[in-house]
Amino acid sequence: MVASVDECTQEGKVLVEQLTTELFKIHFSDENIGNNFLTCDSINQRLSIEDDATGSFLVFDKGTGGYTFTRCSDGFTISGVGVVKVDGCAITLEATQSDHRVAASIDECTQQAKAVFEKFAPAGISPNNPPTVAPFKAFLSDLNMSNNRMDCAVRK
Repeated sequence: MVASVDECTQEGKVLVEQLTTELFKIHFSDENIGNNFLTCDSINQRLSIEDDATGSFLVFDKGTGGYTFTRCSDGFTISGVGVVKVDGCAITLEATQSDHRVAASIDECTQQAKAVFEKFAPAGISPNNPPTVAPFKAFLSDLNMSNNRMDCAVRK
């Protein structure tokens, strides 16, 4: 399989050689294509948006739309499947479920992203039946996607 390296400029090429069902060898096209390779456990389409202030993050697969949001302040996580749209460098994810919604926007060329996650109050709550997680809204702003760690570790 041959694929473009840079989605924005369409410059550069790679040759992907499948070694096993989970192992690939990637050859970067330059003068020494035979000497350049990177081995990885899979070619995936996972993208992450990690809030620069709180460390909370959203990870999603741009192929399947599967996503997981993690709030670092208390470890709350929730997953689902949304709709992904790709237009050049611009990638969006949108999903609305009965208990939450998520909207994300990524610019792969600048490696910057924003997202909003909203947890709704469940139906049928009352003083005798309080929600396990209070409704909230989280805004994520990621000015450098290349440094995402997705581990909720304290930032220095």
